[in-house]
Amino acid sequence: MKSKVIVKVVSKTISDGEEEKIELMTPGKFYKKGEAYFVVYEETEISGMEGTTTTLKIESDQLRIIRFGTTSSNLIFKKGIKHSSMYKTVYGIFEVIVEPSSIDIDVDENGGKIEIDYNLRAGGMAQSTNSMCIEIKA
Repeated sequence: MKSKVIVKVVSKTISDGEEEKIELMTPGKFYKKGEAYFVVYEETEISGMEGTTTTLKIESDQLRIIRFGTTSSNLIFKKGIKHSSMYKTVYGIFEVIVEPSSIDIDVDENGGKIEIDYNLRAGGMAQSTNSMCIEIKA
């Protein structure tokens, strides 16, 4: 059964000594299918991806972020695993490589929290250090 939740995403990026923080709070749907939990929500203007639907597939040891719409991507965050994916935006398509250094998933049927620290390289450009905290509340 799908339940309504509030999804709070706080992401921090450090690149060239500059820190940028983005905080998003949005309604979403939360459900379990097999051994995985799923969260589905619509991106907003704040995230810069308005017109995009984001699906989080949460497993015991990894997070998959699937987006389609104005932005399309399929990113996998699993500790110690470097993952490459194509990232489609209104500005073009480029390769994104994520390499998590830590991932903490504490999610059950009541919601929960995911914390990830990772390095990101996009389009062959300079690497950034990132952190993301996702909270799922009924």
